[in-house]
Order: sequence, then structure tokens, then C-alpha cells
Amino acid sequence: MEVAQKLGITADTSTTHIVAYYIEDATIRSEIIEKVKSLKDRALKDGQPYILESRAGEALPFQEGRDGGFNIVTATSFKNVEDRLYYSSFDPAHEELKNLAAMHLKKGLILDFAL
Repeated sequence: MEVAQKLGITADTSTTHIVAYYIEDATIRSEIIEKVKSLKDRALKDGQPYILESRAGEALPFQEGRDGGFNIVTATSFKNVEDRLYYSSFDPAHEELKNLAAMHLKKGLILDFAL
């Protein structure tokens, strides 16, 4: 069964990938934020950029105690489900980011939604 169909969306539905991190080291947080922000230009599929938007920043404590303790939030948007799956499974730039985060991650949360 096609992934999009399993998810109840069409194959050409755009998706956004949200990740919240808790990373203690401020230097590593800054490095992760910069790597995520540059994904739109660095991540390639078939030699071409494919990420629509990639944003990241320090979490703001507007709701003290209700932020789950996360201190970085990222949002990466894709034209379709296929691009999102490529990103999570095959993209070397994303793999580099995952490896860095995994070495320092105290906890994380991943959510995806369709637009």
C-alpha cells in the first residue's frame, strides 16, 4: 500500500516535519539550528534542492512549564510525501544532522502534518 494512501492523504500533499529537541549544550544547540536552517540549500535529491522551507530556533518560554522542557524547535516543509520520505531515509545532509543531534539529545519529539 502506498504510504500517502496509508496516511489518508494524496501523494502530492505537502507535508511539514516538526522536531522539538532538548539539548543541554548551548554551542551544540546553535550548531543544530544553523544546520537545519541551511538544509534548504544543502539537501539535494537527484542533484536538486527539494526542501521548500527549513526553519529552526530556540524555543520561547511563553508557557512556562508547558513546553515539555524542549529548547529547540525545527520545521522542515516538503512538496510531497515522497520528498519527506527521501529526507528521513536517504538524505546525507539530514543524516549528518541526525548524527549530531543523537550524540547530544536528552529527549526529542517528532511530528508531521499535511497541509
